[in-house]
Amino acid sequence: MALSVRPEPLGVEVGVDEPYVVLMEFMVGEHSMTLVSVIDGSASMYFSTGGGNIGGGKHDTIRDAAQQMIALAGTLLDEMEVAYEFPLPSPGSVTFYVVTPSYTYTAVDEEYALGHGRRPLSPLFFAGHSVISEYRIILQRAGQ
Repeated sequence: MALSVRPEPLGVEVGVDEPYVVLMEFMVGEHSMTLVSVIDGSASMYFSTGGGNIGGGKHDTIRDAAQQMIALAGTLLDEMEVAYEFPLPSPGSVTFYVVTPSYTYTAVDEEYALGHGRRPLSPLFFAGHSVISEYRIILQRAGQ
């Protein structure tokens, strides 16, 4: 659903190739996890097991991290290609989707290489993990 949202219902105006939604998908054990960051600061995490967390944008730290991820994605579109298919990530890989008014872009890379700063999309990987870390901090404070 996040891949098909338009900017107008979000109440934002963006340029033709300006990102307004970024997804980062990867495997956690045998299940996939999808992080969704939106230009308005909304952020959600979804698990293929059916669980997840929504409403992160009401927390300043999560909202700021999500917006930083969106801004960074806009500088990395040259590292991506237009998406025509949307498969689940394979084990050991990370899939990024960046939604703009014109296209949805994608890139897939090795989680290990991204995590060790060895790829052009490593900063986007780290930005995604910043959103996840901020979520974990909030959830721990709430006792979840």
